Amino acid sequence: MRLATQQDLDTFYDKSIFDINIYPYLSTSTYISKPELPKDDWSGIYLVSEDLRCLLKISIDRTRDIEFNISLYSFSSFLAGKAIIALKEIIRRYKPKAINSVVHSSNIKSLKLHHKYFGKPWGIEPVSAYNMGLGSYEDLHYFRMLF
Repeated sequence: MRLATQQDLDTFYDKSIFDINIYPYLSTSTYISKPELPKDDWSGIYLVSEDLRCLLKISIDRTRDIEFNISLYSFSSFLAGKAIIALKEIIRRYKPKAINSVVHSSNIKSLKLHHKYFGKPWGIEPVSAYNMGLGSYEDLHYFRMLF
C-alpha cells in the first residue's frame, strides 16, 4: 500500500463504479461526490494498492484526542488483508484513541472482517445506508475500537 494521488483516487473510483462487489458500498448516501485528496494528513490519509484495486481511506478527527474513521474498498480479500497491515502501522504511528467504521448489512464479507477485528457492533441503525446496487436503504452496522 502507498499514499494515493488524486489521479489514483479518480482511477479507483472509475473502476469501482462499474464493479458490483464494490459499487453498492461506496457511500452510505444516495450520491457519490468526487473524492478529493486532503492536502496533508491533518484531516485524513488515503492509501491504495499498487494495482489500484484497493483503497483505504482514514479520516482523522483531531478534535477528540485523535479518532480514525476508516473506509476500506477492495476487489479481493488478499488486498484487504494488506490494507489492514498498513492500517496497523498507521495506528502505531498516530496512536489514535479510537477507530470507527460502519458497514452495510448486505456487505457480508466486510461484516465478517469487522466482527473478526472489532467484535460485535455497538449499534445497528435500521434502514439508513443506501445500497446503490439495490436502489434502496438497508441497515448500517457501527463498529468502534478503543485503545
